[in-house]
Amino acid sequence: MSTGGEGARRARSIQTNAERLAAIRAEHERLAEAFRQRAATLQRRSAWLSAARLALFLLAGAALFSAFTRRELASQSWLAGCAVAGFLVRVVLHARLFRRQREAEICRSIEQRHLARTTRGWTRFPVAKPTVSEEHAYAFDIDLVGEGSLMQRIDVSHTVWGERTLLDWLSTLAPTATILERQAALQELAEVPDFRRRLELAGRDDGKLSGERFLDFVQRAPRVGRGLAVLLHALPLLGCGVAMSVSRGLVSPVWLAALLPQAVVVAWHWRGASQAFALLDTRQRHLEAFGELFLCIEGQSFQSPLLGRMRDRFNVEGKTASSQMRALASWAGWAELRFQALVHPFVNLLLMWDLHLLLRIESWTRRIGSHVRSWFETVGEFEALASLATLRSLEPGSAFPEIESEAPAFAARDLAQPLLPLEERVGNDLTIAGRGAFLILTGSNMAGKSTLLRSIGLNAALAFAGGPVCAAALTLTPARLRSSMRVRDSLQAGASYFYAEVLRIKALIADAAADPPILFLFDELLRGTNARERSLGARAIILHLVDKGALGIVATHDEALCELCDEPGLLGSNVHFTDQMRDGKMVFDFKLRQGRATGGNALAILEQAGIGRAPEPRVGASQRSEIELAE
Repeated sequence: MSTGGEGARRARSIQTNAERLAAIRAEHERLAEAFRQRAATLQRRSAWLSAARLALFLLAGAALFSAFTRRELASQSWLAGCAVAGFLVRVVLHARLFRRQREAEICRSIEQRHLARTTRGWTRFPVAKPTVSEEHAYAFDIDLVGEGSLMQRIDVSHTVWGERTLLDWLSTLAPTATILERQAALQELAEVPDFRRRLELAGRDDGKLSGERFLDFVQRAPRVGRGLAVLLHALPLLGCGVAMSVSRGLVSPVWLAALLPQAVVVAWHWRGASQAFALLDTRQRHLEAFGELFLCIEGQSFQSPLLGRMRDRFNVEGKTASSQMRALASWAGWAELRFQALVHPFVNLLLMWDLHLLLRIESWTRRIGSHVRSWFETVGEFEALASLATLRSLEPGSAFPEIESEAPAFAARDLAQPLLPLEERVGNDLTIAGRGAFLILTGSNMAGKSTLLRSIGLNAALAFAGGPVCAAALTLTPARLRSSMRVRDSLQAGASYFYAEVLRIKALIADAAADPPILFLFDELLRGTNARERSLGARAIILHLVDKGALGIVATHDEALCELCDEPGLLGSNVHFTDQMRDGKMVFDFKLRQGRATGGNALAILEQAGIGRAPEPRVGASQRSEIELAE
């Protein structure tokens, strides 16, 4: 129980955080409206340019018509030329204007999504397909992935590399030095929202940018060897000379047979070249998008050592990754000629066009290709950091946890659930002190036991990834997070719920004695069997884990487990949630209290649901005689 002074402090903290959140929301609303107005202004300019383009097009057509009908070629041709030039200038301006309008609309969308992250609006965001196994130690139990998950709320990545990196960080325990470096980087990124917006803008596209096919291309074996490279320079010169000589009548058309060798070479390598260009994926903007992402990162200065080292990875051979990608994109752009069916066959035959481009591109991949995967992975790391920094900037009461190296512990002040809006959260103080320490959590249905377990799990996952936590303060030591909360049976595997849970717990305790220790979260252990065996089995599991030095919390309705905390030599404590009846309604305050719960509310919930209270069991004649004898 908190003292009056502690309660007053918490009330002031809640009020302060609410005021900060209101300011955060107001700022994102202001930015969203500013970008909306900018997009609307650019749209009006775009409409004016469209009208001007149409007018110039019609003027050019009228001038040319007049020139040919009235035979005023000089004056009318000059007028038509000016109109065409003006038309082309406005085409270029219109393209730039449309790009700026689209960017303004995207920026507005980004601000609206940030605003939605402060309410329940983020639950409408697309849900990424989890890349972790269903047997993961805690990802599904604590709502790390899936519908209504932490990933759904905080992920701002627009590449599969960023999404994958963020999930990997939240699913594993990082070394302490890495956690501290990430904390410093996140603090810096949280204070530069413009950079984070530009990073999202650069990667914004339909779906998540992958680049996997491009990696397949740069890692494939080259198709243009040295011998073929010599032919590529010799045969087109010979072929062009023959073609020009024939066209001028200098030699007989029979000499066109000299084109046969290069026709054979082009035909022989046609399929391989087509496959190579398909892998390069020249008709999509992935190369441009990744180039813009590189440029965005290269143009930002960083104070954090981690961010500085990450940016340095984009410097290769004295040039930046974005300039290297632009060079490749220019060659890839020339490959678009392949889609001009009326021109490409003749150019390809005469100049061996595709193979020349393939030679230049493969030269690029030999020099630069080995760095591409590192570039993509670094972009993913920047996006993962940006996601965690976004959480930091949107959570006024968040803090960076302190990572201790002494006796294992988990000590939190005002620990809250990251998936609830600030207005609905109730913070709780919680301490699990030392190896072998554990809490037995009891309380009414719907009082908040499962929510507290997931709050601990999500904040621990954030802490071990280097991110901020939804708590006024959190001190913890490195631990391997493990849980058993949402075990599912498997009809296909023939596994019952109970057996599936046993397999989960078996995997959990298999290496319980290893370092770092296990931080376990259990919700109603062994619920798939009868009450007596459930109680005995849960007791055995807890004793085994704490004997191996694990620490954690167990939520249960089994009062017998509470007695573990009274046994000498065990570092257990009882905590509970409760409810109150006010005006015939059940009210929860979701505040964690010391000691055991004194009652349940299952019958009251049934009664409120209209099911009614179950009748008292009848006492038979034999039972009455036993009662009388006992009396």
